[in-house]
Amino acid sequence: MPGYEGRFRPDEIESYRAEFESIAHELESATKLREQLKDASGLSDFSDKEIHTPQIGRWEVRVKLLDLGQSDIFLCQQPDSCEFAVIERFRTEFSYTKSNGIAEILLQGEDPVQLNREFTANARQTLEFMASNLVAKAQKVAWEQFPDDRPGHVVAAISERCRQAVTNEETISQHQRKGVSRGTSI
Repeated sequence: MPGYEGRFRPDEIESYRAEFESIAHELESATKLREQLKDASGLSDFSDKEIHTPQIGRWEVRVKLLDLGQSDIFLCQQPDSCEFAVIERFRTEFSYTKSNGIAEILLQGEDPVQLNREFTANARQTLEFMASNLVAKAQKVAWEQFPDDRPGHVVAAISERCRQAVTNEETISQHQRKGVSRGTSI
């Protein structure tokens, strides 16, 4: 199982599968968002050249940062200005749009590189919260469906898999960590 170095007993495999099934779709969405964040130059497939609403004014789109499905997030610049903003534009068919408008400014400033960094840092933190919530959801499944088992290492394996999915880091096995610490001790 990804995120776990040992072997699971048959009942633990059943628990792992039930837990993972409960979060698989959301974890896949989080992984796709992480992949979009890795592309520092932004997404190149966007047709919007500007965003113009009475609430936020007129902004020229410079780069698309994220495609969230129900909305897109752009780095924009006010025409004839050094003012930049990270703007979320919502799809018109969603109820949120009807009551709140089609766009809102998330961040604003004069340094587009700094805005992009700040937005990316915020998005990465959000992904970490998403992973934490997914682990809690999986843990709830473990305790509700498998109350007689001791799901500690099954939940730990799910937790590690979620962490890897949103951080894109390789796992160092427990065995390797112990070997390194033994090799450096006096």
